[in-house]
Amino acid sequence: TGAESALSSKDFIYVRCLSGDDVKISLDNGSNYLVRLSAGESFASELDSSVATVIISTDGTSKIEYLSGT
Repeated sequence: TGAESALSSKDFIYVRCLSGDDVKISLDNGSNYLVRLSAGESFASELDSSVATVIISTDGTSKIEYLSGT
């Protein structure tokens, strides 16, 4: 099974895949998943104002932590 989390109107995002299956991150509302994290990897970015929604998609047994802010 999979799950998605949507973050809207954020200026900064940090995502870390703690364990399990890969995590995919989309910066264009789910059209493309350009970032893939395996267990132990992380991603952080300042987001342009044109990024309306960030989608974090997980499969199976993924465990993540994330921080976002404006």
